Amino acid sequence: MTYLFELAQMFNSFYASTPIVVEGDDLSEHRLAITESVTKVIKKALYLLAVEAPERM
Repeated sequence: MTYLFELAQMFNSFYASTPIVVEGDDLSEHRLAITESVTKVIKKALYLLAVEAPERM
């Protein structure tokens, strides 16, 4: 549970401070991939803990 909490905190900081998709920015694809990967990890961890993940916050 600590891992999941820390991951959510780190991603929240990243998301708040970094624009994910910026037109003409080569890193946008990588940031979007990070976002999708973190989403998958959090959803899977919540599933394993028998917690239903909301579709949108």
